[in-house]
Amino acid sequence: MNSLRAALLLLAFSMNGLAFASDYPELNVTPRASDRLKIEADRESQNRLGFQAPITASALLTLTAGIMQDVDTASDPEERSPLVGIVVGGSWLALNAYMSYSYQGYRRAYQEIKDMPAKSEREQLTRERLAEEQINRLGRLGKTMRYLSFATNGAASLYLLSNSKKDSKSQIIDGVAAVGSLLPMLFSNQWEDTAKEQELYKRKIFSPVASTGLMRVPGKDQIVPGVLVSFNF
Repeated sequence: MNSLRAALLLLAFSMNGLAFASDYPELNVTPRASDRLKIEADRESQNRLGFQAPITASALLTLTAGIMQDVDTASDPEERSPLVGIVVGGSWLALNAYMSYSYQGYRRAYQEIKDMPAKSEREQLTRERLAEEQINRLGRLGKTMRYLSFATNGAASLYLLSNSKKDSKSQIIDGVAAVGSLLPMLFSNQWEDTAKEQELYKRKIFSPVASTGLMRVPGKDQIVPGVLVSFNF
């Protein structure tokens, strides 16, 4: 009985140590959130044209639909429906251009945390958690932009379609633009993907696998039942 208690006590201490080591997954994840911000900031500056590509495509279709309908209704000075497509599509293109070349979310986020002290464990933990907040904030912003793009470009395209001349070229383009407004809902963006991947990496730091088995008591020729726990990194 004493041998069994000793074996179980040893197992309890071992699991306790592993649990303590996993208290701060922010410090054990690879890459760390701060490193991920730097990686994405470098990629961001190299691939500016690819920022929110589905939103850009949807906006271009809406803008084109507005211009085409403006051409078809040029003889009717009271027809104002083309302005909706031009304003909505043009605004999204302008916003994406600003976000790509001036805002640069990852670079701005990395600039905010890169000079923070990281000598003690407390300082490192603070730095990594703030970096995580920045990654998650950009993920939420990316999702919000996708939904707003779908709502506004979709509404504008349907409005154009309802006001287009029957069997005209603009009617076809309006229909294509309405379908194209779904693109942001079909494809996630880099901000969202990065936030999801980083969270998945953190969850996978310790993947416990438990099973029952027999254990030999150290120093004695005795076998006792026990629980085997392995952690995959």
